[in-house]
Amino acid sequence: MKRSVKKVTKVITVLCALFLLSIPATWAQRNGQRPQGPPPVPNAKQIELMIEDLDQSIELSDAQEAKIKTLFTEHFKAMEKNLKKSRKAMEKGKKVFKKTI
Repeated sequence: MKRSVKKVTKVITVLCALFLLSIPATWAQRNGQRPQGPPPVPNAKQIELMIEDLDQSIELSDAQEAKIKTLFTEHFKAMEKNLKKSRKAMEKGKKVFKKTI
């Protein structure tokens, strides 16, 4: 009887240890995942922060800041427009796929 209790205790101890050792591995996998798809398009405040960071790095003049702000704003508007187009195309493709299934 004593031997069976010791065996059960050892088995339970080993299983608990394996379980506890596997937890950090699953956390690392979960935290390392990135959301799928493109990153969100920056808003006006985020664009301002980007320009401020750039200004601190290379000391832009006021004219350069204004030009970069215009370029960034136009660029991100175009990206958002293209993203909406591709999203619509993807949704259309999903509908076609569902109909064929």
